[in-house]
Order: sequence, then C-alpha cells, then structure tokens
Amino acid sequence: MTANPTYADLVFDQDLDDVDPLVAGLIAQEHRRQRDKLILIPSESLTPAPVRAALGSPLTSIYAEGYPSGPMRRDLPERLADTEAQLARFRRYGDRRYYRGNDYTNLVEALAQRRCAALFANERVPADGLYVNVQALSGAAANNAVYEALLEPDDRILGLALAHGGHLSHGASVNRSGRRFQASSYSIEDVDGKLDYDQIAEIARRDRPRIIVAGYTSYPWAPDWERFRAIADEVGAYLLADISHPAGMAVAGEYPSPVGLADVVTFTTHKTLFGPRGAVILSHRRRLMRRVDRAVFPGEQGGPHLNKIGAMAVAFKVADSPEFRATQRQIRANASALAKALEERGVSLAYGGTDTHLLVIDLKRTGASGDLRGEPAVRMLDSIGIVANRNSLPGDVGFAAPTGVRLGTPWLTQRGYSADDMTVLADILARAFQAMTGVTYPGRRSPRYRGRVDFLTQLQLRSDVAEFAARGRAEDVPVPADTPPSGVLELRGRRVLAFADEIADKRVRDMEPGEAIHAGISDPAGDVQPVLFVRPEEDRSPRDRRLFAVLDPAISQCAAEWLREIADGYALIDADEPSRKIVGPIAVADAAHVSPGMTGITIGAADADRLGAEPGVTGLELAGAPVQLARDGRAAALLYSVANAAAVEADMAARNVPRTRLPLAPEPDLSRPFFLGRHGRLPAERPEARPQFDWSQESSDPLAQVQLRGPVWGALLGGLWREGDPLRQTPLHDVHSNHLGARMVPFAGWSMPVYYGGIAEEHAAVRTAAGLFDVGHMGVFAVEGEHAGEFLDLVTTANASRLPNGRAAYTYLLDPTGHPLDDLIIYRLERERFLAVVNAANTEKNWVWLNGVNERQYEIEPGDPWAEAPIRVTLRDLKAEAEGDQQRLDLALQGPRSRAVLARLAPDDESRRRLLRMRAFDVGSFTLAGIDLEIAHTGYTGERVGFELLVHPDAANDLWHAMLDAGFDDGVRPAGLGSRDSTRTEAGLPLYGHELGGELDLTPGDAGFGGFIKLYKPFFVGRSGFIAREKRRTSQIVRFTITDERVPIAREGDPVVDARGGWVGIVTSAALDTNQRQVGMAHVMRRVSAEGTPLRVFAGVSARRGGRAT
Repeated sequence: MTANPTYADLVFDQDLDDVDPLVAGLIAQEHRRQRDKLILIPSESLTPAPVRAALGSPLTSIYAEGYPSGPMRRDLPERLADTEAQLARFRRYGDRRYYRGNDYTNLVEALAQRRCAALFANERVPADGLYVNVQALSGAAANNAVYEALLEPDDRILGLALAHGGHLSHGASVNRSGRRFQASSYSIEDVDGKLDYDQIAEIARRDRPRIIVAGYTSYPWAPDWERFRAIADEVGAYLLADISHPAGMAVAGEYPSPVGLADVVTFTTHKTLFGPRGAVILSHRRRLMRRVDRAVFPGEQGGPHLNKIGAMAVAFKVADSPEFRATQRQIRANASALAKALEERGVSLAYGGTDTHLLVIDLKRTGASGDLRGEPAVRMLDSIGIVANRNSLPGDVGFAAPTGVRLGTPWLTQRGYSADDMTVLADILARAFQAMTGVTYPGRRSPRYRGRVDFLTQLQLRSDVAEFAARGRAEDVPVPADTPPSGVLELRGRRVLAFADEIADKRVRDMEPGEAIHAGISDPAGDVQPVLFVRPEEDRSPRDRRLFAVLDPAISQCAAEWLREIADGYALIDADEPSRKIVGPIAVADAAHVSPGMTGITIGAADADRLGAEPGVTGLELAGAPVQLARDGRAAALLYSVANAAAVEADMAARNVPRTRLPLAPEPDLSRPFFLGRHGRLPAERPEARPQFDWSQESSDPLAQVQLRGPVWGALLGGLWREGDPLRQTPLHDVHSNHLGARMVPFAGWSMPVYYGGIAEEHAAVRTAAGLFDVGHMGVFAVEGEHAGEFLDLVTTANASRLPNGRAAYTYLLDPTGHPLDDLIIYRLERERFLAVVNAANTEKNWVWLNGVNERQYEIEPGDPWAEAPIRVTLRDLKAEAEGDQQRLDLALQGPRSRAVLARLAPDDESRRRLLRMRAFDVGSFTLAGIDLEIAHTGYTGERVGFELLVHPDAANDLWHAMLDAGFDDGVRPAGLGSRDSTRTEAGLPLYGHELGGELDLTPGDAGFGGFIKLYKPFFVGRSGFIAREKRRTSQIVRFTITDERVPIAREGDPVVDARGGWVGIVTSAALDTNQRQVGMAHVMRRVSAEGTPLRVFAGVSARRGGRAT
C-alpha cells in the first residue's frame, strides 16, 4: 500500500471480506440458509458454483448494445471455439454492436445461442433451424418483448387466469401486458379440475386473440401443445409457449416440448435449467425472430448483461449431460412421490395431483385448525426450516389471502434427495399443517388472516427438518463454532419493555436503566421459570432498547427459541383464544453471540451481599475487568464481557463464589389483567368481587345505579347532567337561534341546531364545498401521564400506545361483557397527553366509567376479581370551567374546500404548509385567526377532506365567524345535526343508539367495524366478551338504497323482508343522499347480507307499500 492510497489500492486484489465485511457476512448467512433449509419453491434452483463464477466474471464490465454478427450466431459451438479464426473475421468485418471491446463477448453470446439451440432441437426442428435471443433480462421482459414484436396496442392476449396458475405477463391487469393490450383468460372450473380445451377453444373463437399464451407457474400438469396449436390456427393467432418453469425437463425429455409447434418459445434459465437469472426467446421462424430481436434491443433494453449470458452458456453446457437429464427425471419422480405421500397423510392437493416438478396444496383440506391461509402457512413453515410460497387457487377471492401453498422439487433433487426421502418430507409437512391454527381478524375492508403454531410441535419439527437437511449434499460453508449457552439472553427492540412486561408475571414495563427485577416466565409446558431481568445503565435509546434476561443456562437456548417465536407472533400462547399475540417485534439472542458479547453467572444472595448489597445494577471490578452485579432480593447475577470471562470466572473461583441457580420466582402479580400463562396460575381461593359497572339509561337518575366509593366522586359528578335539568347550550347557541335562524331541538341534554336552511342544502354543501358544524355538545376528555397510552390500551380497542405523536385513531369503549359503551376518536398530542372526543349522549357514562377503572372500583373482566388497571392516569373533563385555559370544545369543518378555508386563516407560510401536508387522522396544534387550537384531520361525514377543531369555548364564536367569512365565496355554509346524520348515513358510518348499542345491543362487529377491534392485543376491557358475542352473532348491519322513488321516507324500526316476504331485520338509519335517493342502514340476518341481495323495506308508518332495497 502506498503512502497515499488510491482507488486501485482500495479494491484491486482485495477480498470482499476486506472491502465490505457487512455484505460478505450477509452472503455467508444466505449461503448457510440455503444449506440448512429445505427449499421447495418450484421457481428456484441451486445455482452451481461454475455458473456463479461466470456471473461474477469480468464480463460484467462490458457494454455491448446490439448483437454478434450473423455468421457468428449461426456457427456451431466447435467453430466458435476456434478463437483465432473468429477474431480474424471480427477484425475484418466487425459486428452489430454500438461499442468496441467485444472481441470475446461476441463469442460468449454466440456460444450461448448455439448451445441453447442444440439443447432444444427436436424431431420437428434441427438446431440450425432455431433462432435464439439470450438478452432478455427476465421471463416477463421476454414475454413483453414478444408482444411488442407481434402485437399492436389493444390487440388481444389469451392466457390462463393469474389466480389459476397463469403469470403476470400473460395479460394480468396489474402488468403492462394487461394495460397495453386487451386480455382474455381461460380458467379452471374448480380446485380439483384441469384445463378444459373445449372451453379454451370456445373463448378463442369468441374473443379472437392475436396471441394465445400457454405455460404456467402453478398449474401442475403439462399442456397439450398439439391442441393449443390447433386452437391458435383456427382463430389465426400466434401461439406463445412460456416454459419458464419446466424448460430443464423439456430439454431432458421429461416434459413435452413446444419447439416447432409454438410460434415463439420463452423460458427463464434460473428454474429447472439451474442457470443464472435470465431468459431466452427462441423460434423456428426466422422473420418473426428478427422482429423479436429488434423488440428486445433497441425496443425493450439497452446493453445486455454479458456476465449473465456467459453464465447461461455454462448452464447450457451442463444441461447437455447425462447427469443433468437424470436429475430432471428425478425431479419429476420426486414431485409424484411427494404428492402421493401427502395425500396418504390427509393433505389434499389442488388439481388432483401432478405430472411435473410442482404441486399445490389446498389448505382447506390439510387438517389445520381454523381458516388457515397461504401467507401465514408459509411463514410458519419457514420457521421450522421449510421454504415454500403461497398460491391462489380457483375460488379464492382476490390475491391477498390465497388458500394454496405451492411446492416444487428441483432444489431438493439437486441436493441428492430421492423419492423415498419424499415420504419423510411429506410426514414433516403433514404434521406441520396439523399443528397450525388459522386466525381471522376482522379488517376494515376484508378479513385479515394470521396463523399460530403449537411451539412444542414446532420445536420437534425444526429438529426433524435440520436432520433431514443435513443428509443432503451441499457446498462447503464455513460454520461458526458452537458455543455453550451463556444463560444470558439479550432482548432488543423499541418495544422490549412492553414485550417483557407481557411475558413476565411482574411489572417490567417501568424499568429504568440500572434496575433489575426478579420474575417468572411460563415456559411452553406451562411451568414457571425464574428469570432476572436487567436493564443496563447505558440503555437510554428509545428506538433500540436492550434488556438482559438471566436464566438457568440449561434452559436458556430453549427459552430463546420460545421467546423468539412469541416475538415473531406465531407461537400459540392461548389455545382457547389463539388470536392473542404478545407485542413485538423483538430480537432475541444469546448475549454472548452479539456484539459486544456478554455473559454471566448467577450467584447466591450471601455472595452478592459480600460484593455489593444495593438492589439494581452495581458496577464492580474483578480481575481488573468491569463487572455488573445485578440483584433483586435474593436473586443476583454477575454480568461481564465474553472477552473478560476467563479472568472474571477465575477470580470468582479464587473468592469461592460458586455459580448457583436463581431462586424460585416470587409470587405473581395477579392484579395485572394479562401476562403469559396468567390464567393457569389463578388460585382457587378468590378475593371479593368488585362491583359491576351498570349505567341504566331507563333510570330517572342513572347515577344512582352506579356504585361509587371515595371522596374523588363528589368533584367528578358535580357537573353531570341529569334527566329533568334545563337543556345545556354551547357558546354558539345565540348565534344559531337568533342570528342564523336555526331550528333548535333537544339532543342528549343539549339544545342543538338540526338545520338552518334545510338538510338537503346543507348536505350538498358538505359534499361540494364544506359544512361548518357546531359539535360543542360532544364530550372532550384529556388522558395524561406517563402511562396514558397504556391506560387507553386497556380501556379502548385501539393500540393507543403505538400511536405516534400527532396521530389519531377511531376506537371503542367496551364494558367487560363486550357491550359498546361508546365509539370515540382519540388524539395523541404528546407522548404523555391524549385527547378523547366522545358522543354527547354518552359523556357522563364514559366519564364515570373511565374514572371508575382508573380508581380500580369496577370489575374489568367477568369472573376475574383479581384484574384491575395496573396504572393510574390523570383524567380531565375539558368541557369543565375548572380547566381554565385548557378548556376545549369541538367544531367541525367538513368538505372538499375545508383545507383551503383553514389555510386562508393561517398566520404564516409554515402553518399553511403544515395544513396542506396533513393526512387523514393527523392532529396538531395551530394558531388560526389569532386563536390557539388543535386541528385534526378527522370527521364523521364520510368526506375525505374534513377537519375537527378543538378550541377554547371563549374563542368559539370568533373562530366560527372567521371560518364562515373565509369560506363564504367557496360555498361554505353552517350545517346542523340533520345533515351530519344524513352524510354519515350516506357514508355508512354507525351512530351510537342506532348501529351501535341501543335497544338491539349492537357491537362494532354487527356494524361492520370489527376491524377497529384490535383482537391481537392480549387484553383490553371487553375483549373476551366481544369474542363471545362474535361467535354467536347471526346478523349484520348492511347499507341499502331504495330504488323505488314512490315510497314514503323510511324510518328507524321499519321492517325489512327478503325477496319471499320473510322478515329478516329492521331499518336502523335512513336519509336522502346527495342525489335525493333514499339510503340507509338495516340490521339483517347474515344470510341476506351479501352485497347486491334484493330486500324490501316497509317504509314509513303506514307500511302500505314496500320499496325495493339493495
């Protein structure tokens, strides 16, 4: 190395390990992954080292736009090997490249072309009759080049439907092939069916495609090329054979070859050909291939990847060998053997089997519990060491949650596995599926599918897979030396304290740096293992927190796997309620194996007293090395770096301080409503039950129904409204009644405007400009304190603690039985400060309930008298005058022009930019028109653009007039509760008392809003009750439009009947939409809840005529 290093010094003659150890390490780990796992993805194969050598060769440095000369592309491989003669011709005549320097790369590309032609020649077409392009970068690029060569925009492609085994580039609407050209699809009728060639011919006659594509990614049967040729000839179409998957088998005669029948053949080289990631286009039609060449370059691509082409040449040479052909035969035999063995073990296959390299499992018939879908299934397979991919099947709705798993045998066959080995693999797969449980969560638009797996079975399967994988052949891979478990686990991640809190039977969430806590953790068998949690002094980063867990070294390796599976979210931690999941993700590792490596020993309490009696973490020096003494009560451990381990442990021996086991875990804190294994540790002797919350709306004084204790309640209840009290008024009451001429009505104890000029006019203003609503009757609470997010996690169905500052969430308050107390929006203004806006009709009830939970006065889980809120927060009613400057009430500006109106009131450019950048459910503090307030991009009218403004009551009048003045020219108008109800009804949003709660006692699940119930949270008040209600629920809220314009206005309670006149439900809300059509919502039986179902509503009081509704 010179005194002044140059770029050449940096990289020439250097190893990757020296230049970039991070990438080198990742590659090494990938190498080990490929050795240690069973890779069953049919579109992948093991790329041999000779092919990889060409791929990483100096060929990668060359630019070579264009093609080799014509004569060179027609020469036989043995003539191409005569380098001197070829170079002489090249120097005299040149080539068809746009760059010089391709003396040898021309030979490489021509060699790849001629070797490929020789491989695919057959009795129909000799090698010199095939024209080959090897420059396409992928199979999709190859197919699109063919389309560009042979089609005009809007010509039609006919291919197998994507969900039934086709490919994106066969005309799928999300791909360029389906956007640039028209597409038709043939399909497979059901999951047990096969291709119906009569149906394909009928579709071709009807749609007259310009190209018919045959060839599949997940259909396991070989096509009938002669039949496809006949169909294409009948309709005058080109036939494109895409044999990307089975190209290697076609070469070996194990798959029917389309060469000479199809007009064009495309395939990739990285699947059964065992080559690099690339593609080939070939044809026996010379003029057609000239068009294809021009479509590839210059039409689709620039310079070819010559390193890839060189690697393809190597792969083609390997493929021209008896060993390669024998491997292809074995691939097919292994797939057949695996299919047979799986079916013998009760695992059903889609399409009835296979005669190729792949098979597709139908998860609906595998023995798994619940509704298991493809994505969670393959993730859980990956966790035991089997790599597969999800796959759609006929009958699946969309592609997000397929019910198939696709398996292939190329990779395993390359590693030397036989048909007999497939029986062992099938047994592992069958046991894996039987150990899985599908979990379904309600989603906002569609269900969300997850999965759980029994950990002890998973552990055995992982061992079986490791043993099976070790039997296969593989390239040598450096393996890190095995080291015994240290007994110290490092848990790391942003949510590590919450994770530890949910797995431990003591509260861990509040640990400070330098603190230690002795607790217990339930192992997979339900036994309690003692653990000493230690939070290191230097752990102060909120995004990468660390926690050490000191355990018995004999169990620490199994504990690490158990905690890792819990953190990954797939461990079944509650067989009765498999939807439960512990917070994550968290990295779990033996502390000795991470940098800087840490290890440690547990010591007795007496020895700990001699070294340092203080609880928590104390810094010591032993043998000249820094050591941390961690202790909590009788539990103590010494932690030190791996580098100093020998010296420290020798010092300990000299001091006669032996390694001991941790004391048994102390008694659990059963007042916490959830921790891992809590249910199994509840004692038989039960404490006195807490009173149940009972807010009887029928009572003249509902507060009398609530059992309250403690002096705090006198202050809390002083401002509550009771039936018979005078109606309350917002600060804008005089504006509404005396200046704007609003029609005022009583609502939830308030005098509120129902409309000003008319509901229809105000509804239209919301949809076309903006409507300004006084919603000052709504309750506004503040939840404050270090544990504000955790408290809201407990009492609402949201993940409040995970909300970033400046974000909001729609959520629910449930009582312990799952009955909805209210729907609300929570706003996180700061880390320790939330606001909650609740319905006016429920304000008093919510206030009493939240304070009761906070004061630990109510039962929060049926039949569980131990459970209580583990933390306290500060609750404030921001409508109360006692809040002074912090008082807030709600105004809402809803409609497409609302953002522009607010921007006009902003005092500076930065405020305007913040307003313009606000996304839905953003919230922040602003100053508008000189008034300090909070603005949230939320609302309840169904408008995509709408804001709620939380302002001090004294400033509400000024802000109201400022917004009306700023938006008058845009069409902004005051809007009353009538249009708020009509717009939310039009949008299908539930209203408490109608689609939630009320006489029908409807839940968010009934209303179709179950996606806002975060059932993966291990506990929140009402979780178990909601799940029980969902299991027995037989009805659903649906939206309807009345298509008969002659019927009276529908009202709440009007009966709904099906097409035969049978009663199926009642109307819960109805209104006129923007187009003055009657729309509404009804509570109906599930059997008639599918979209498009015709129903009839007996609209109006007389119910003389029925209007058709859908």
